[in-house]
Amino acid sequence: MGKVAVVAFLAAIAVPADAHAGRGKGPLARSQWSGGCGVKDWDIKTAADPDAQNIDPTPRPTTIAALISKARPQRFAGGRIRGVETTTWKLTNVHLLEMKVEPDQDFHLVLGEGSLNLIAEIPSPECLPATSALQDAVASARRVTETAYWGEGGFSNVITVAGLGFFDHEHGQRGAAWNGVELHPVTAICFGQDCKLDAPDETVALGGSVEPAPGSPAQTNARQRKEAIQRDAQAICGSAAAARQVVQAYRDFLTACRTWGSLAGRDCSQNANVKIAADVQAAVVDANTRENEFMRVWGAEAFIGINCQ
Repeated sequence: MGKVAVVAFLAAIAVPADAHAGRGKGPLARSQWSGGCGVKDWDIKTAADPDAQNIDPTPRPTTIAALISKARPQRFAGGRIRGVETTTWKLTNVHLLEMKVEPDQDFHLVLGEGSLNLIAEIPSPECLPATSALQDAVASARRVTETAYWGEGGFSNVITVAGLGFFDHEHGQRGAAWNGVELHPVTAICFGQDCKLDAPDETVALGGSVEPAPGSPAQTNARQRKEAIQRDAQAICGSAAAARQVVQAYRDFLTACRTWGSLAGRDCSQNANVKIAADVQAAVVDANTRENEFMRVWGAEAFIGINCQ
């Protein structure tokens, strides 16, 4: 069997088995590592952006089907998209359909699960910014891939891989998911059926779920994320309560002025009406804006968990 499985629509570009004979040959040949580093969204693709502090490094098991079913959100001001792009996803026993070196020196992998495809990218360590939060993990994944590819007997068309989610822009890549989701960068990879990722095990199973191990970096990150969500949720509850108070005040104003008129003991002039109506609009817009921003940053699952007392 060849070292890269070939499906029909990738047959023309898949790597032949004899292309791996010897270091420096084939689609990962070092002679092809002559391009520059990436530019567009490169800080996000390499976890060197300010929001990288919100990344959860604990691999979360998923499937290609689950990842490509996610709606593609809008990227605001070039920022990281909370949720998919702050989560480390793990795909187990997926098929490696294609490998090549991109012009930005990434190792470009096309992964398959049944009839579904998804792209994963392993940046070159030389292209990782010094501020990357994942330098060691990406360098390790790159090293494991090189060793398996050029080694004897270590390469397989079935792999397990972990990496950050990333929504790439549409630019005609073969094997891309319909919603543009990728694993970029890959943080761990291993070759072979049921192989184990060469990465610290930072998770323990609790009641059927996966939770960060006590004292691990993942636990610290998860705690910080939870605290940030709680702060934002409290702000939402506060703005919602303020909006309700203003709305109730306007109701009281209308009831009193329509019932008692000049005997209501308050200013029932048109100017007073306009001012209170403007206050209502401002309060409601503020509450809605905070809710929309929370949804954008933390996602719908966190939003529906808000419980304002």
